[in-house]
Amino acid sequence: MIWPLFKANIKNNRFLWILMTTIYCFYIFMIVSMFDPENTQALNEMLELLPEELIKALGFDNFGSTLIEFISGYINGILIFFFPLVISIVVNHRLLATLIDKGSLAYVLSTPNSRKKIALTQAVF
Repeated sequence: MIWPLFKANIKNNRFLWILMTTIYCFYIFMIVSMFDPENTQALNEMLELLPEELIKALGFDNFGSTLIEFISGYINGILIFFFPLVISIVVNHRLLATLIDKGSLAYVLSTPNSRKKIALTQAVF
């Protein structure tokens, strides 16, 4: 593990983490503000217009009657998979492809650290 490289990765990607966390918190806040136990029947009636396969794929089978069930029904749909997927794609691109494009990977490889250590550090991050 190469700690300076790990710290540089944290520094380079912290804006993305802060941005995605802010978006996720805003989304949860919006879900909580949308909750109305009297309107769950209206939501279920609206979902009856959509194909059943689409509803199950998005995880909107059951909205529940409590706030916790409502939040988990929304978040466990597609959102729980979408945010980590976006973060993973963008961060993985930044870890290697950007270093290769800029030519700075050559400088990292010229250090006395082995390629295995560099790859391990990037994979752990």
